[in-house]
Amino acid sequence: IVSGSGNMPAYKLEDAPWNQFREKITYLIIEQGITSISEAAFRNCPILQGVEIPYSVKIIEKGAFANDNSLSQIIGMRGVEEICSYAFQGCGFIEFSFPSNVSKIGDYVFYNTEKLEKIQLNAGNTQVGMIGYGCRGLKEISVSKGNMNYAAVDGVLFDKSLTTLMCYPASGAEEYVVPDTVENINSYAFAYSHINTVQIRDGVKKLGNGAFYSSDLFDLTLPDSVSQIGSLLCGECKSLEFVELGNGVKDLGSKTFSGCEKLRNISISKNV
Repeated sequence: IVSGSGNMPAYKLEDAPWNQFREKITYLIIEQGITSISEAAFRNCPILQGVEIPYSVKIIEKGAFANDNSLSQIIGMRGVEEICSYAFQGCGFIEFSFPSNVSKIGDYVFYNTEKLEKIQLNAGNTQVGMIGYGCRGLKEISVSKGNMNYAAVDGVLFDKSLTTLMCYPASGAEEYVVPDTVENINSYAFAYSHINTVQIRDGVKKLGNGAFYSSDLFDLTLPDSVSQIGSLLCGECKSLEFVELGNGVKDLGSKTFSGCEKLRNISISKNV
């Protein structure tokens, strides 16, 4: 049981009052009155299975429960407004539903949480970072119809207008056709995914940094409508063999094909 009032102090890992018990904590109760869970506060608690978070807590700071690989149950969080990056890195969740009161969710919040299969966004989750990044077991992202900023189609996360593809679940289908409405593919949208083939239709204009980073992509064809591609677009794609760039691409980002060991054929427009 952790009690107190106001923001939890920003302890160094070894200075936290519970540091000597990290490997023994199985269940954690944070009492009403505490308003924040500080950065890395309960990191590296390997047998922690459940946490109760009171209404008074408004923010869960960066890496607060990182590497707690047995953590699979959170009770409460009804007052939390923001969950920062890496908050649940390497935890043991299989499914996770964000309460609607959480308006802001940081990047990489579930990084390396390999058991995670499903993420549910609800109506109030209106500022969402790269929530699926590094979740190699992720099969589906779903979004409440009441959410004004985001939507999901067939388990894939988009902005509400379906013009930006934000996140493709890493354990989704190995073949995918990008919808006609899409104009932008977000940075790291397909990163670490098991995707082999992506059909990108004419109309897509921009692919962000690392859009296919470390995925299982085998071939990639970009239509003439694509004019911007970010750095590390296909970085570390160990299975990539064939690439065809459309006439709209005039500049390659840095390290576009870095680490693509099997790449043997690239067709590049004369405009590059």
